[in-house]
Amino acid sequence: VSGFRNPMKWRWALERIAELAYKYPSKFLTRLPSSYFIKAGKLYNLYDTLNHKLPAYMMDLVRSKLLGQRCEGRSSALVGYSRIRQMTDIVTPFTSNQWLLSDSNVQALFECLDPADRQLFHFDVASINWQNYLTSYIIGARIYLMHDEPKNLPAALLLLQQRKRLNSLLFGATLLLAYFLFIWGGQLEVTVLSWL
Repeated sequence: VSGFRNPMKWRWALERIAELAYKYPSKFLTRLPSSYFIKAGKLYNLYDTLNHKLPAYMMDLVRSKLLGQRCEGRSSALVGYSRIRQMTDIVTPFTSNQWLLSDSNVQALFECLDPADRQLFHFDVASINWQNYLTSYIIGARIYLMHDEPKNLPAALLLLQQRKRLNSLLFGATLLLAYFLFIWGGQLEVTVLSWL
């Protein structure tokens, strides 16, 4: 809740959070960071299952069955995903509701303080730097909610680069598959019709 005097717009905040997620990624990253507002709860749950839970489960399955690695505790992609979900669940009440608040009493109180007390008890909302606030929020969530230490940042940045390459490869493969299905699908239809 930012107020009227120093408003923080959700679109702006979403863009900054997306930038910061790429600057301070987590070592628990399973997919490329993205931010969307989906108002319908059932649609969000479907999106969440298809875009997060299923890929995390598939990654754990591939790691355990094909690569022979144990996916237990913190090494599990599902555990990493659950931490990300916990972080998004915390902000859901603030992203899905709207309040109209007045801080006139706070302003009046701030004006009554002498200059020394204004320095000591600085609570003027108009002076909040939202960019710094969001940076601290992302770093704090990464450390305290996801238990991802700052020393893991270089490895997380490397993982992010790998995910970008994998995402590009999968996107290209999907386009190529769609192209061939379209071409072959058209030929298949002609072949089936000629048999009839």
